Amino acid sequence: MAVVGVKVASAPEVALIIEPSMLGRTVRSMGSLVTHPVPPGSFPVAERLASRILSLPIYPGMAPEVQDRVIDAVHAALRAVNAPA
Repeated sequence: MAVVGVKVASAPEVALIIEPSMLGRTVRSMGSLVTHPVPPGSFPVAERLASRILSLPIYPGMAPEVQDRVIDAVHAALRAVNAPA
């Protein structure tokens, strides 16, 4: 898995757009993985950063055409969430 930061307000939104095109591979927002027993807002900087990080299904040795599919899906999702309304 590769972990990347994205310059959008909501990595979970990007993950939801990417996921259907990944053929069963999982795309996760790191913000959704926080399971510590502390109230929300206890670590505001970490929470803000976690909400902007994605874990992508890409790894060394992955076939170049599959890497391209992941990259294309990320680009399309970023265009979708950054498109003017």
